[in-house]
Amino acid sequence: MKVDLLPTEYVAEGLLAALGNRDVQGKAFLIPRAKVARDLVPRVLEERGARVEVVEAYQTVVPEISPDELARLLTPQLDAITFTSSSTATNLAKLLGENRIAETLCGAVIASIGPITSQTLRKLGVEVTVEAQESTMAGLVHALQDHFLKN
Repeated sequence: MKVDLLPTEYVAEGLLAALGNRDVQGKAFLIPRAKVARDLVPRVLEERGARVEVVEAYQTVVPEISPDELARLLTPQLDAITFTSSSTATNLAKLLGENRIAETLCGAVIASIGPITSQTLRKLGVEVTVEAQESTMAGLVHALQDHFLKN
């Protein structure tokens, strides 16, 4: 597929900034995305007169895992843990039990894919050590490499 528009920031605000003042009145947009996602882009496009169809392409769910298996995965203490979306943070918090995520991850490098995920982690009481400059997997890996090379 040929890409016609690529934002410089891979968040909703970046896509809207890339669209700029383009006339979207009467244009049709298909937005395949997660079942749980912010409604910023569809809302703004509709406010600007576009026709928007949002399709739930996937959903994230809390995995079924026993407390023993979860404890095994978290032992020995982690050196680093990556969060690739807000749902990965909230799902881990649900698995660990209310208010235990910060305590459980204490001492580990916490790496976030971007500002929205970092915001969610902070709301959960988790201090973000590393945030990707570019909200992609490559950006996250690069941020972790930089962190560990410096430390």
